[in-house]
Amino acid sequence: MAVKTFTAGETATAADTNTYLANAGLVYIKQQTIGNTVASVVVTDAFSATYDNYRIMVDVTTVSNTGSSISMSLNNATGSTYVHGGVYFVFESTTVNGYGPPASTKWADLIASGSPACASIDLHNPFASRPTTAMAQSVRGGSGAGHYIFNALETTSSSHTGFTLSPVAGTMTGGTIYVYGYRKA
Repeated sequence: MAVKTFTAGETATAADTNTYLANAGLVYIKQQTIGNTVASVVVTDAFSATYDNYRIMVDVTTVSNTGSSISMSLNNATGSTYVHGGVYFVFESTTVNGYGPPASTKWADLIASGSPACASIDLHNPFASRPTTAMAQSVRGGSGAGHYIFNALETTSSSHTGFTLSPVAGTMTGGTIYVYGYRKA
């Protein structure tokens, strides 16, 4: 729907207001709490035909192994179908580092760890029966604090409805995962 422009003195009707509020931006889908000392968090019923693209916000309070990053896998992909790469830097340093691990059974380092760790991940077409792409930004707190930017691809043509987050080593405690859909209209 095209954006309507109102002029001075014109009345915005309830119908106009409801239409434009209903067609605005991100739509909350769900949230999931990260428990105490968990090895993984499975998020179900996150993706559907309603949206093509999604934003996932992750806030982890503590990772037991602060040197371990957090991996992500989609629920219907098997085999070494995950590839990703990007750049990262440690705060207060001018050195930019590249990163590109071999294909794996998950995006092994999509979210930087630390205490705390947070990330914003945009997923494109996870529900469609085609490869899924992602862009992730995360911040690592604590020792070695820094900023991480990764692009990712899951190469199968599987339809996914959910995902799993897990530290590469250790456990996670506390925090929340939010899932939003990008409205199509």
